[in-house]
Order: sequence, then structure tokens, then C-alpha cells
Amino acid sequence: MASEVSDDAVMTAGEKQRLASIAEKLANIQRFLNTINIGKEHCNLEDWYKTVSTFKRLLRNFDNDVSFIACLIAKHFLSMRHDLPLIDIATRPQGAPGLDLDITTKDGKRIIAEIKTTIPYHVSDLGAQQRQAFLKDFKKLRENKADYKYFFITERDTYEVIRRHYTNYLTEEISLVFLPPSGLEITKFVLKGEIATGSELSSEQLHPVTSSPSLSSSADLVRQFIQDNYFKPAKRRGVEQLILRSGDIHRKMNLHNRYPLVCSVMRGRKIERMCDVRIIKTEGSDGANFYVTYSLA
Repeated sequence: MASEVSDDAVMTAGEKQRLASIAEKLANIQRFLNTINIGKEHCNLEDWYKTVSTFKRLLRNFDNDVSFIACLIAKHFLSMRHDLPLIDIATRPQGAPGLDLDITTKDGKRIIAEIKTTIPYHVSDLGAQQRQAFLKDFKKLRENKADYKYFFITERDTYEVIRRHYTNYLTEEISLVFLPPSGLEITKFVLKGEIATGSELSSEQLHPVTSSPSLSSSADLVRQFIQDNYFKPAKRRGVEQLILRSGDIHRKMNLHNRYPLVCSVMRGRKIERMCDVRIIKTEGSDGANFYVTYSLA
């Protein structure tokens, strides 16, 4: 099962209520769409207008709903990496002036973030108005003092556009983060110059591990696979922290129902000694969505 953003430890009553209202909106839209009997050959313009305008009324600031859910995903991401106080995203109106997120951790550290759900206007670049909005957000992050600064993006195309054309606007202290659009499973995100996930290294050629006298157990095989396919590539790229998911390792090794083994290896002290890493944090129980954050520095 996916790692759900709606976990009671993360979600507040206000946030759940807001999601419930979005769910009701979607249900109303679905019921309306089931009643539509208008096709491309329909010629009555009054029918066309009535249908489209009704759909518009049902959507009601749908962009704000998208932004709200993106903020929840970002909150979930941050809660896995920082000791956060109770935060209710639902209390802040979407589109309000100022930073999208401005949080003080329990140990007094300031976290600021901007969140973009933008879809690029052009195939390979932002539109003019989009560009101005992004540059404005970059400036806000640069000019505000904080211990941690994040620029969250929920669309892969936008993420790639920023990496190709706009990283010069991001200082080294700002982490560029790609959040999964679904919000149900964190599998793909990368922090510029600081943190990466195992999935971000998936484009590298896999190095299968075969049994040898030096690898005396299945656990040793898993440790060696992680070392060759995750830790070594990450260190070559200068990554300081790496987040691994058990399901990715299990799948790439073509294992069958061996999640307890993989999870045990991932959280074991032996992998720290063997791979010269340090376990910072673990999340979840034995299964496909068990996460471990390692320090490689």
C-alpha cells in the first residue's frame, strides 16, 4: 500500500475536512458529466454554453484545490525530514501573499518554501507570465533568511525546465524538489546539491550482484546491491543524503516476498559499517514503503 498523505499523524481535522469538500466537488462533477449528452456535432450553441458554464461553476477555484493538495504533499515531505509542530495547511488561504510555507521547527529552525503546480506554457520553457511568477518566488526565497529553503514543483515537465534553464536563480541554500503529482507515494524527488532518492538514480545502469565466497548470505547480497547501485553512484554525484525505498530495491533485485529481508538490511548497522554511511531516519514498517534516510557525508 502506498504511503498516504492522509496519515493521522500528519493530517489535521481541518485538512481532512478540506479534502472531503474537494471529494464532494469531484463527485458532483462526475454526476454532471454522466448527464451530458452533447457531442462534437451538436450545433445548439445555447446547449454548449449551458454545459460549459455549469462545468465551470462546479469547478469553483479548482486551481486552489490543486495548490492545497500540493501543500499537503510538501508538508508530508517536510514532516519526514524535520521535527515539525502541529501545522494546519487548511487555515491559510491559497493564493495569499507571502511565502507558501513558513514554518518554525520544534528546535527553532526556520523552514520556508514556495510550491508550484504550474504546467509549462511552452514545450520546453515557461511562458512569459509564468517566468515572472517563478522569478518572483526565487527572489522571495533568496531574500528571506531561513535555515532551510525549498522550491517544490509537482510537474515533471516543469521540474526539467527549471533544471535546464533556471538553476542559476537558485542559490546553493535553496533545495529544488520534485514532488510526486499523485501525493500518494513519495518515490521521486531530488534536492539540489543536498539530498537524492534511490529512484533519482534509476537511470544509471544496474550492477547485478552474483553469489561469491565473499557474499555468504542473502542479506550480504542485498547490502552489496545497495552499495553498488545506490551509495556509490550517489557519492560520485556528491549527494549528501540519500533516501531509499524498500520496494524499489526489492523490484530491481527481482525478489519475491522478501520485504522483511530488504527492510532488515536497510535499517541494520552492518550496512552503515560496510558502506560508510549513517542512518538518519527510518519511516514505515516492513513492506514496499519502508524508507531509510542515510547520510553519505
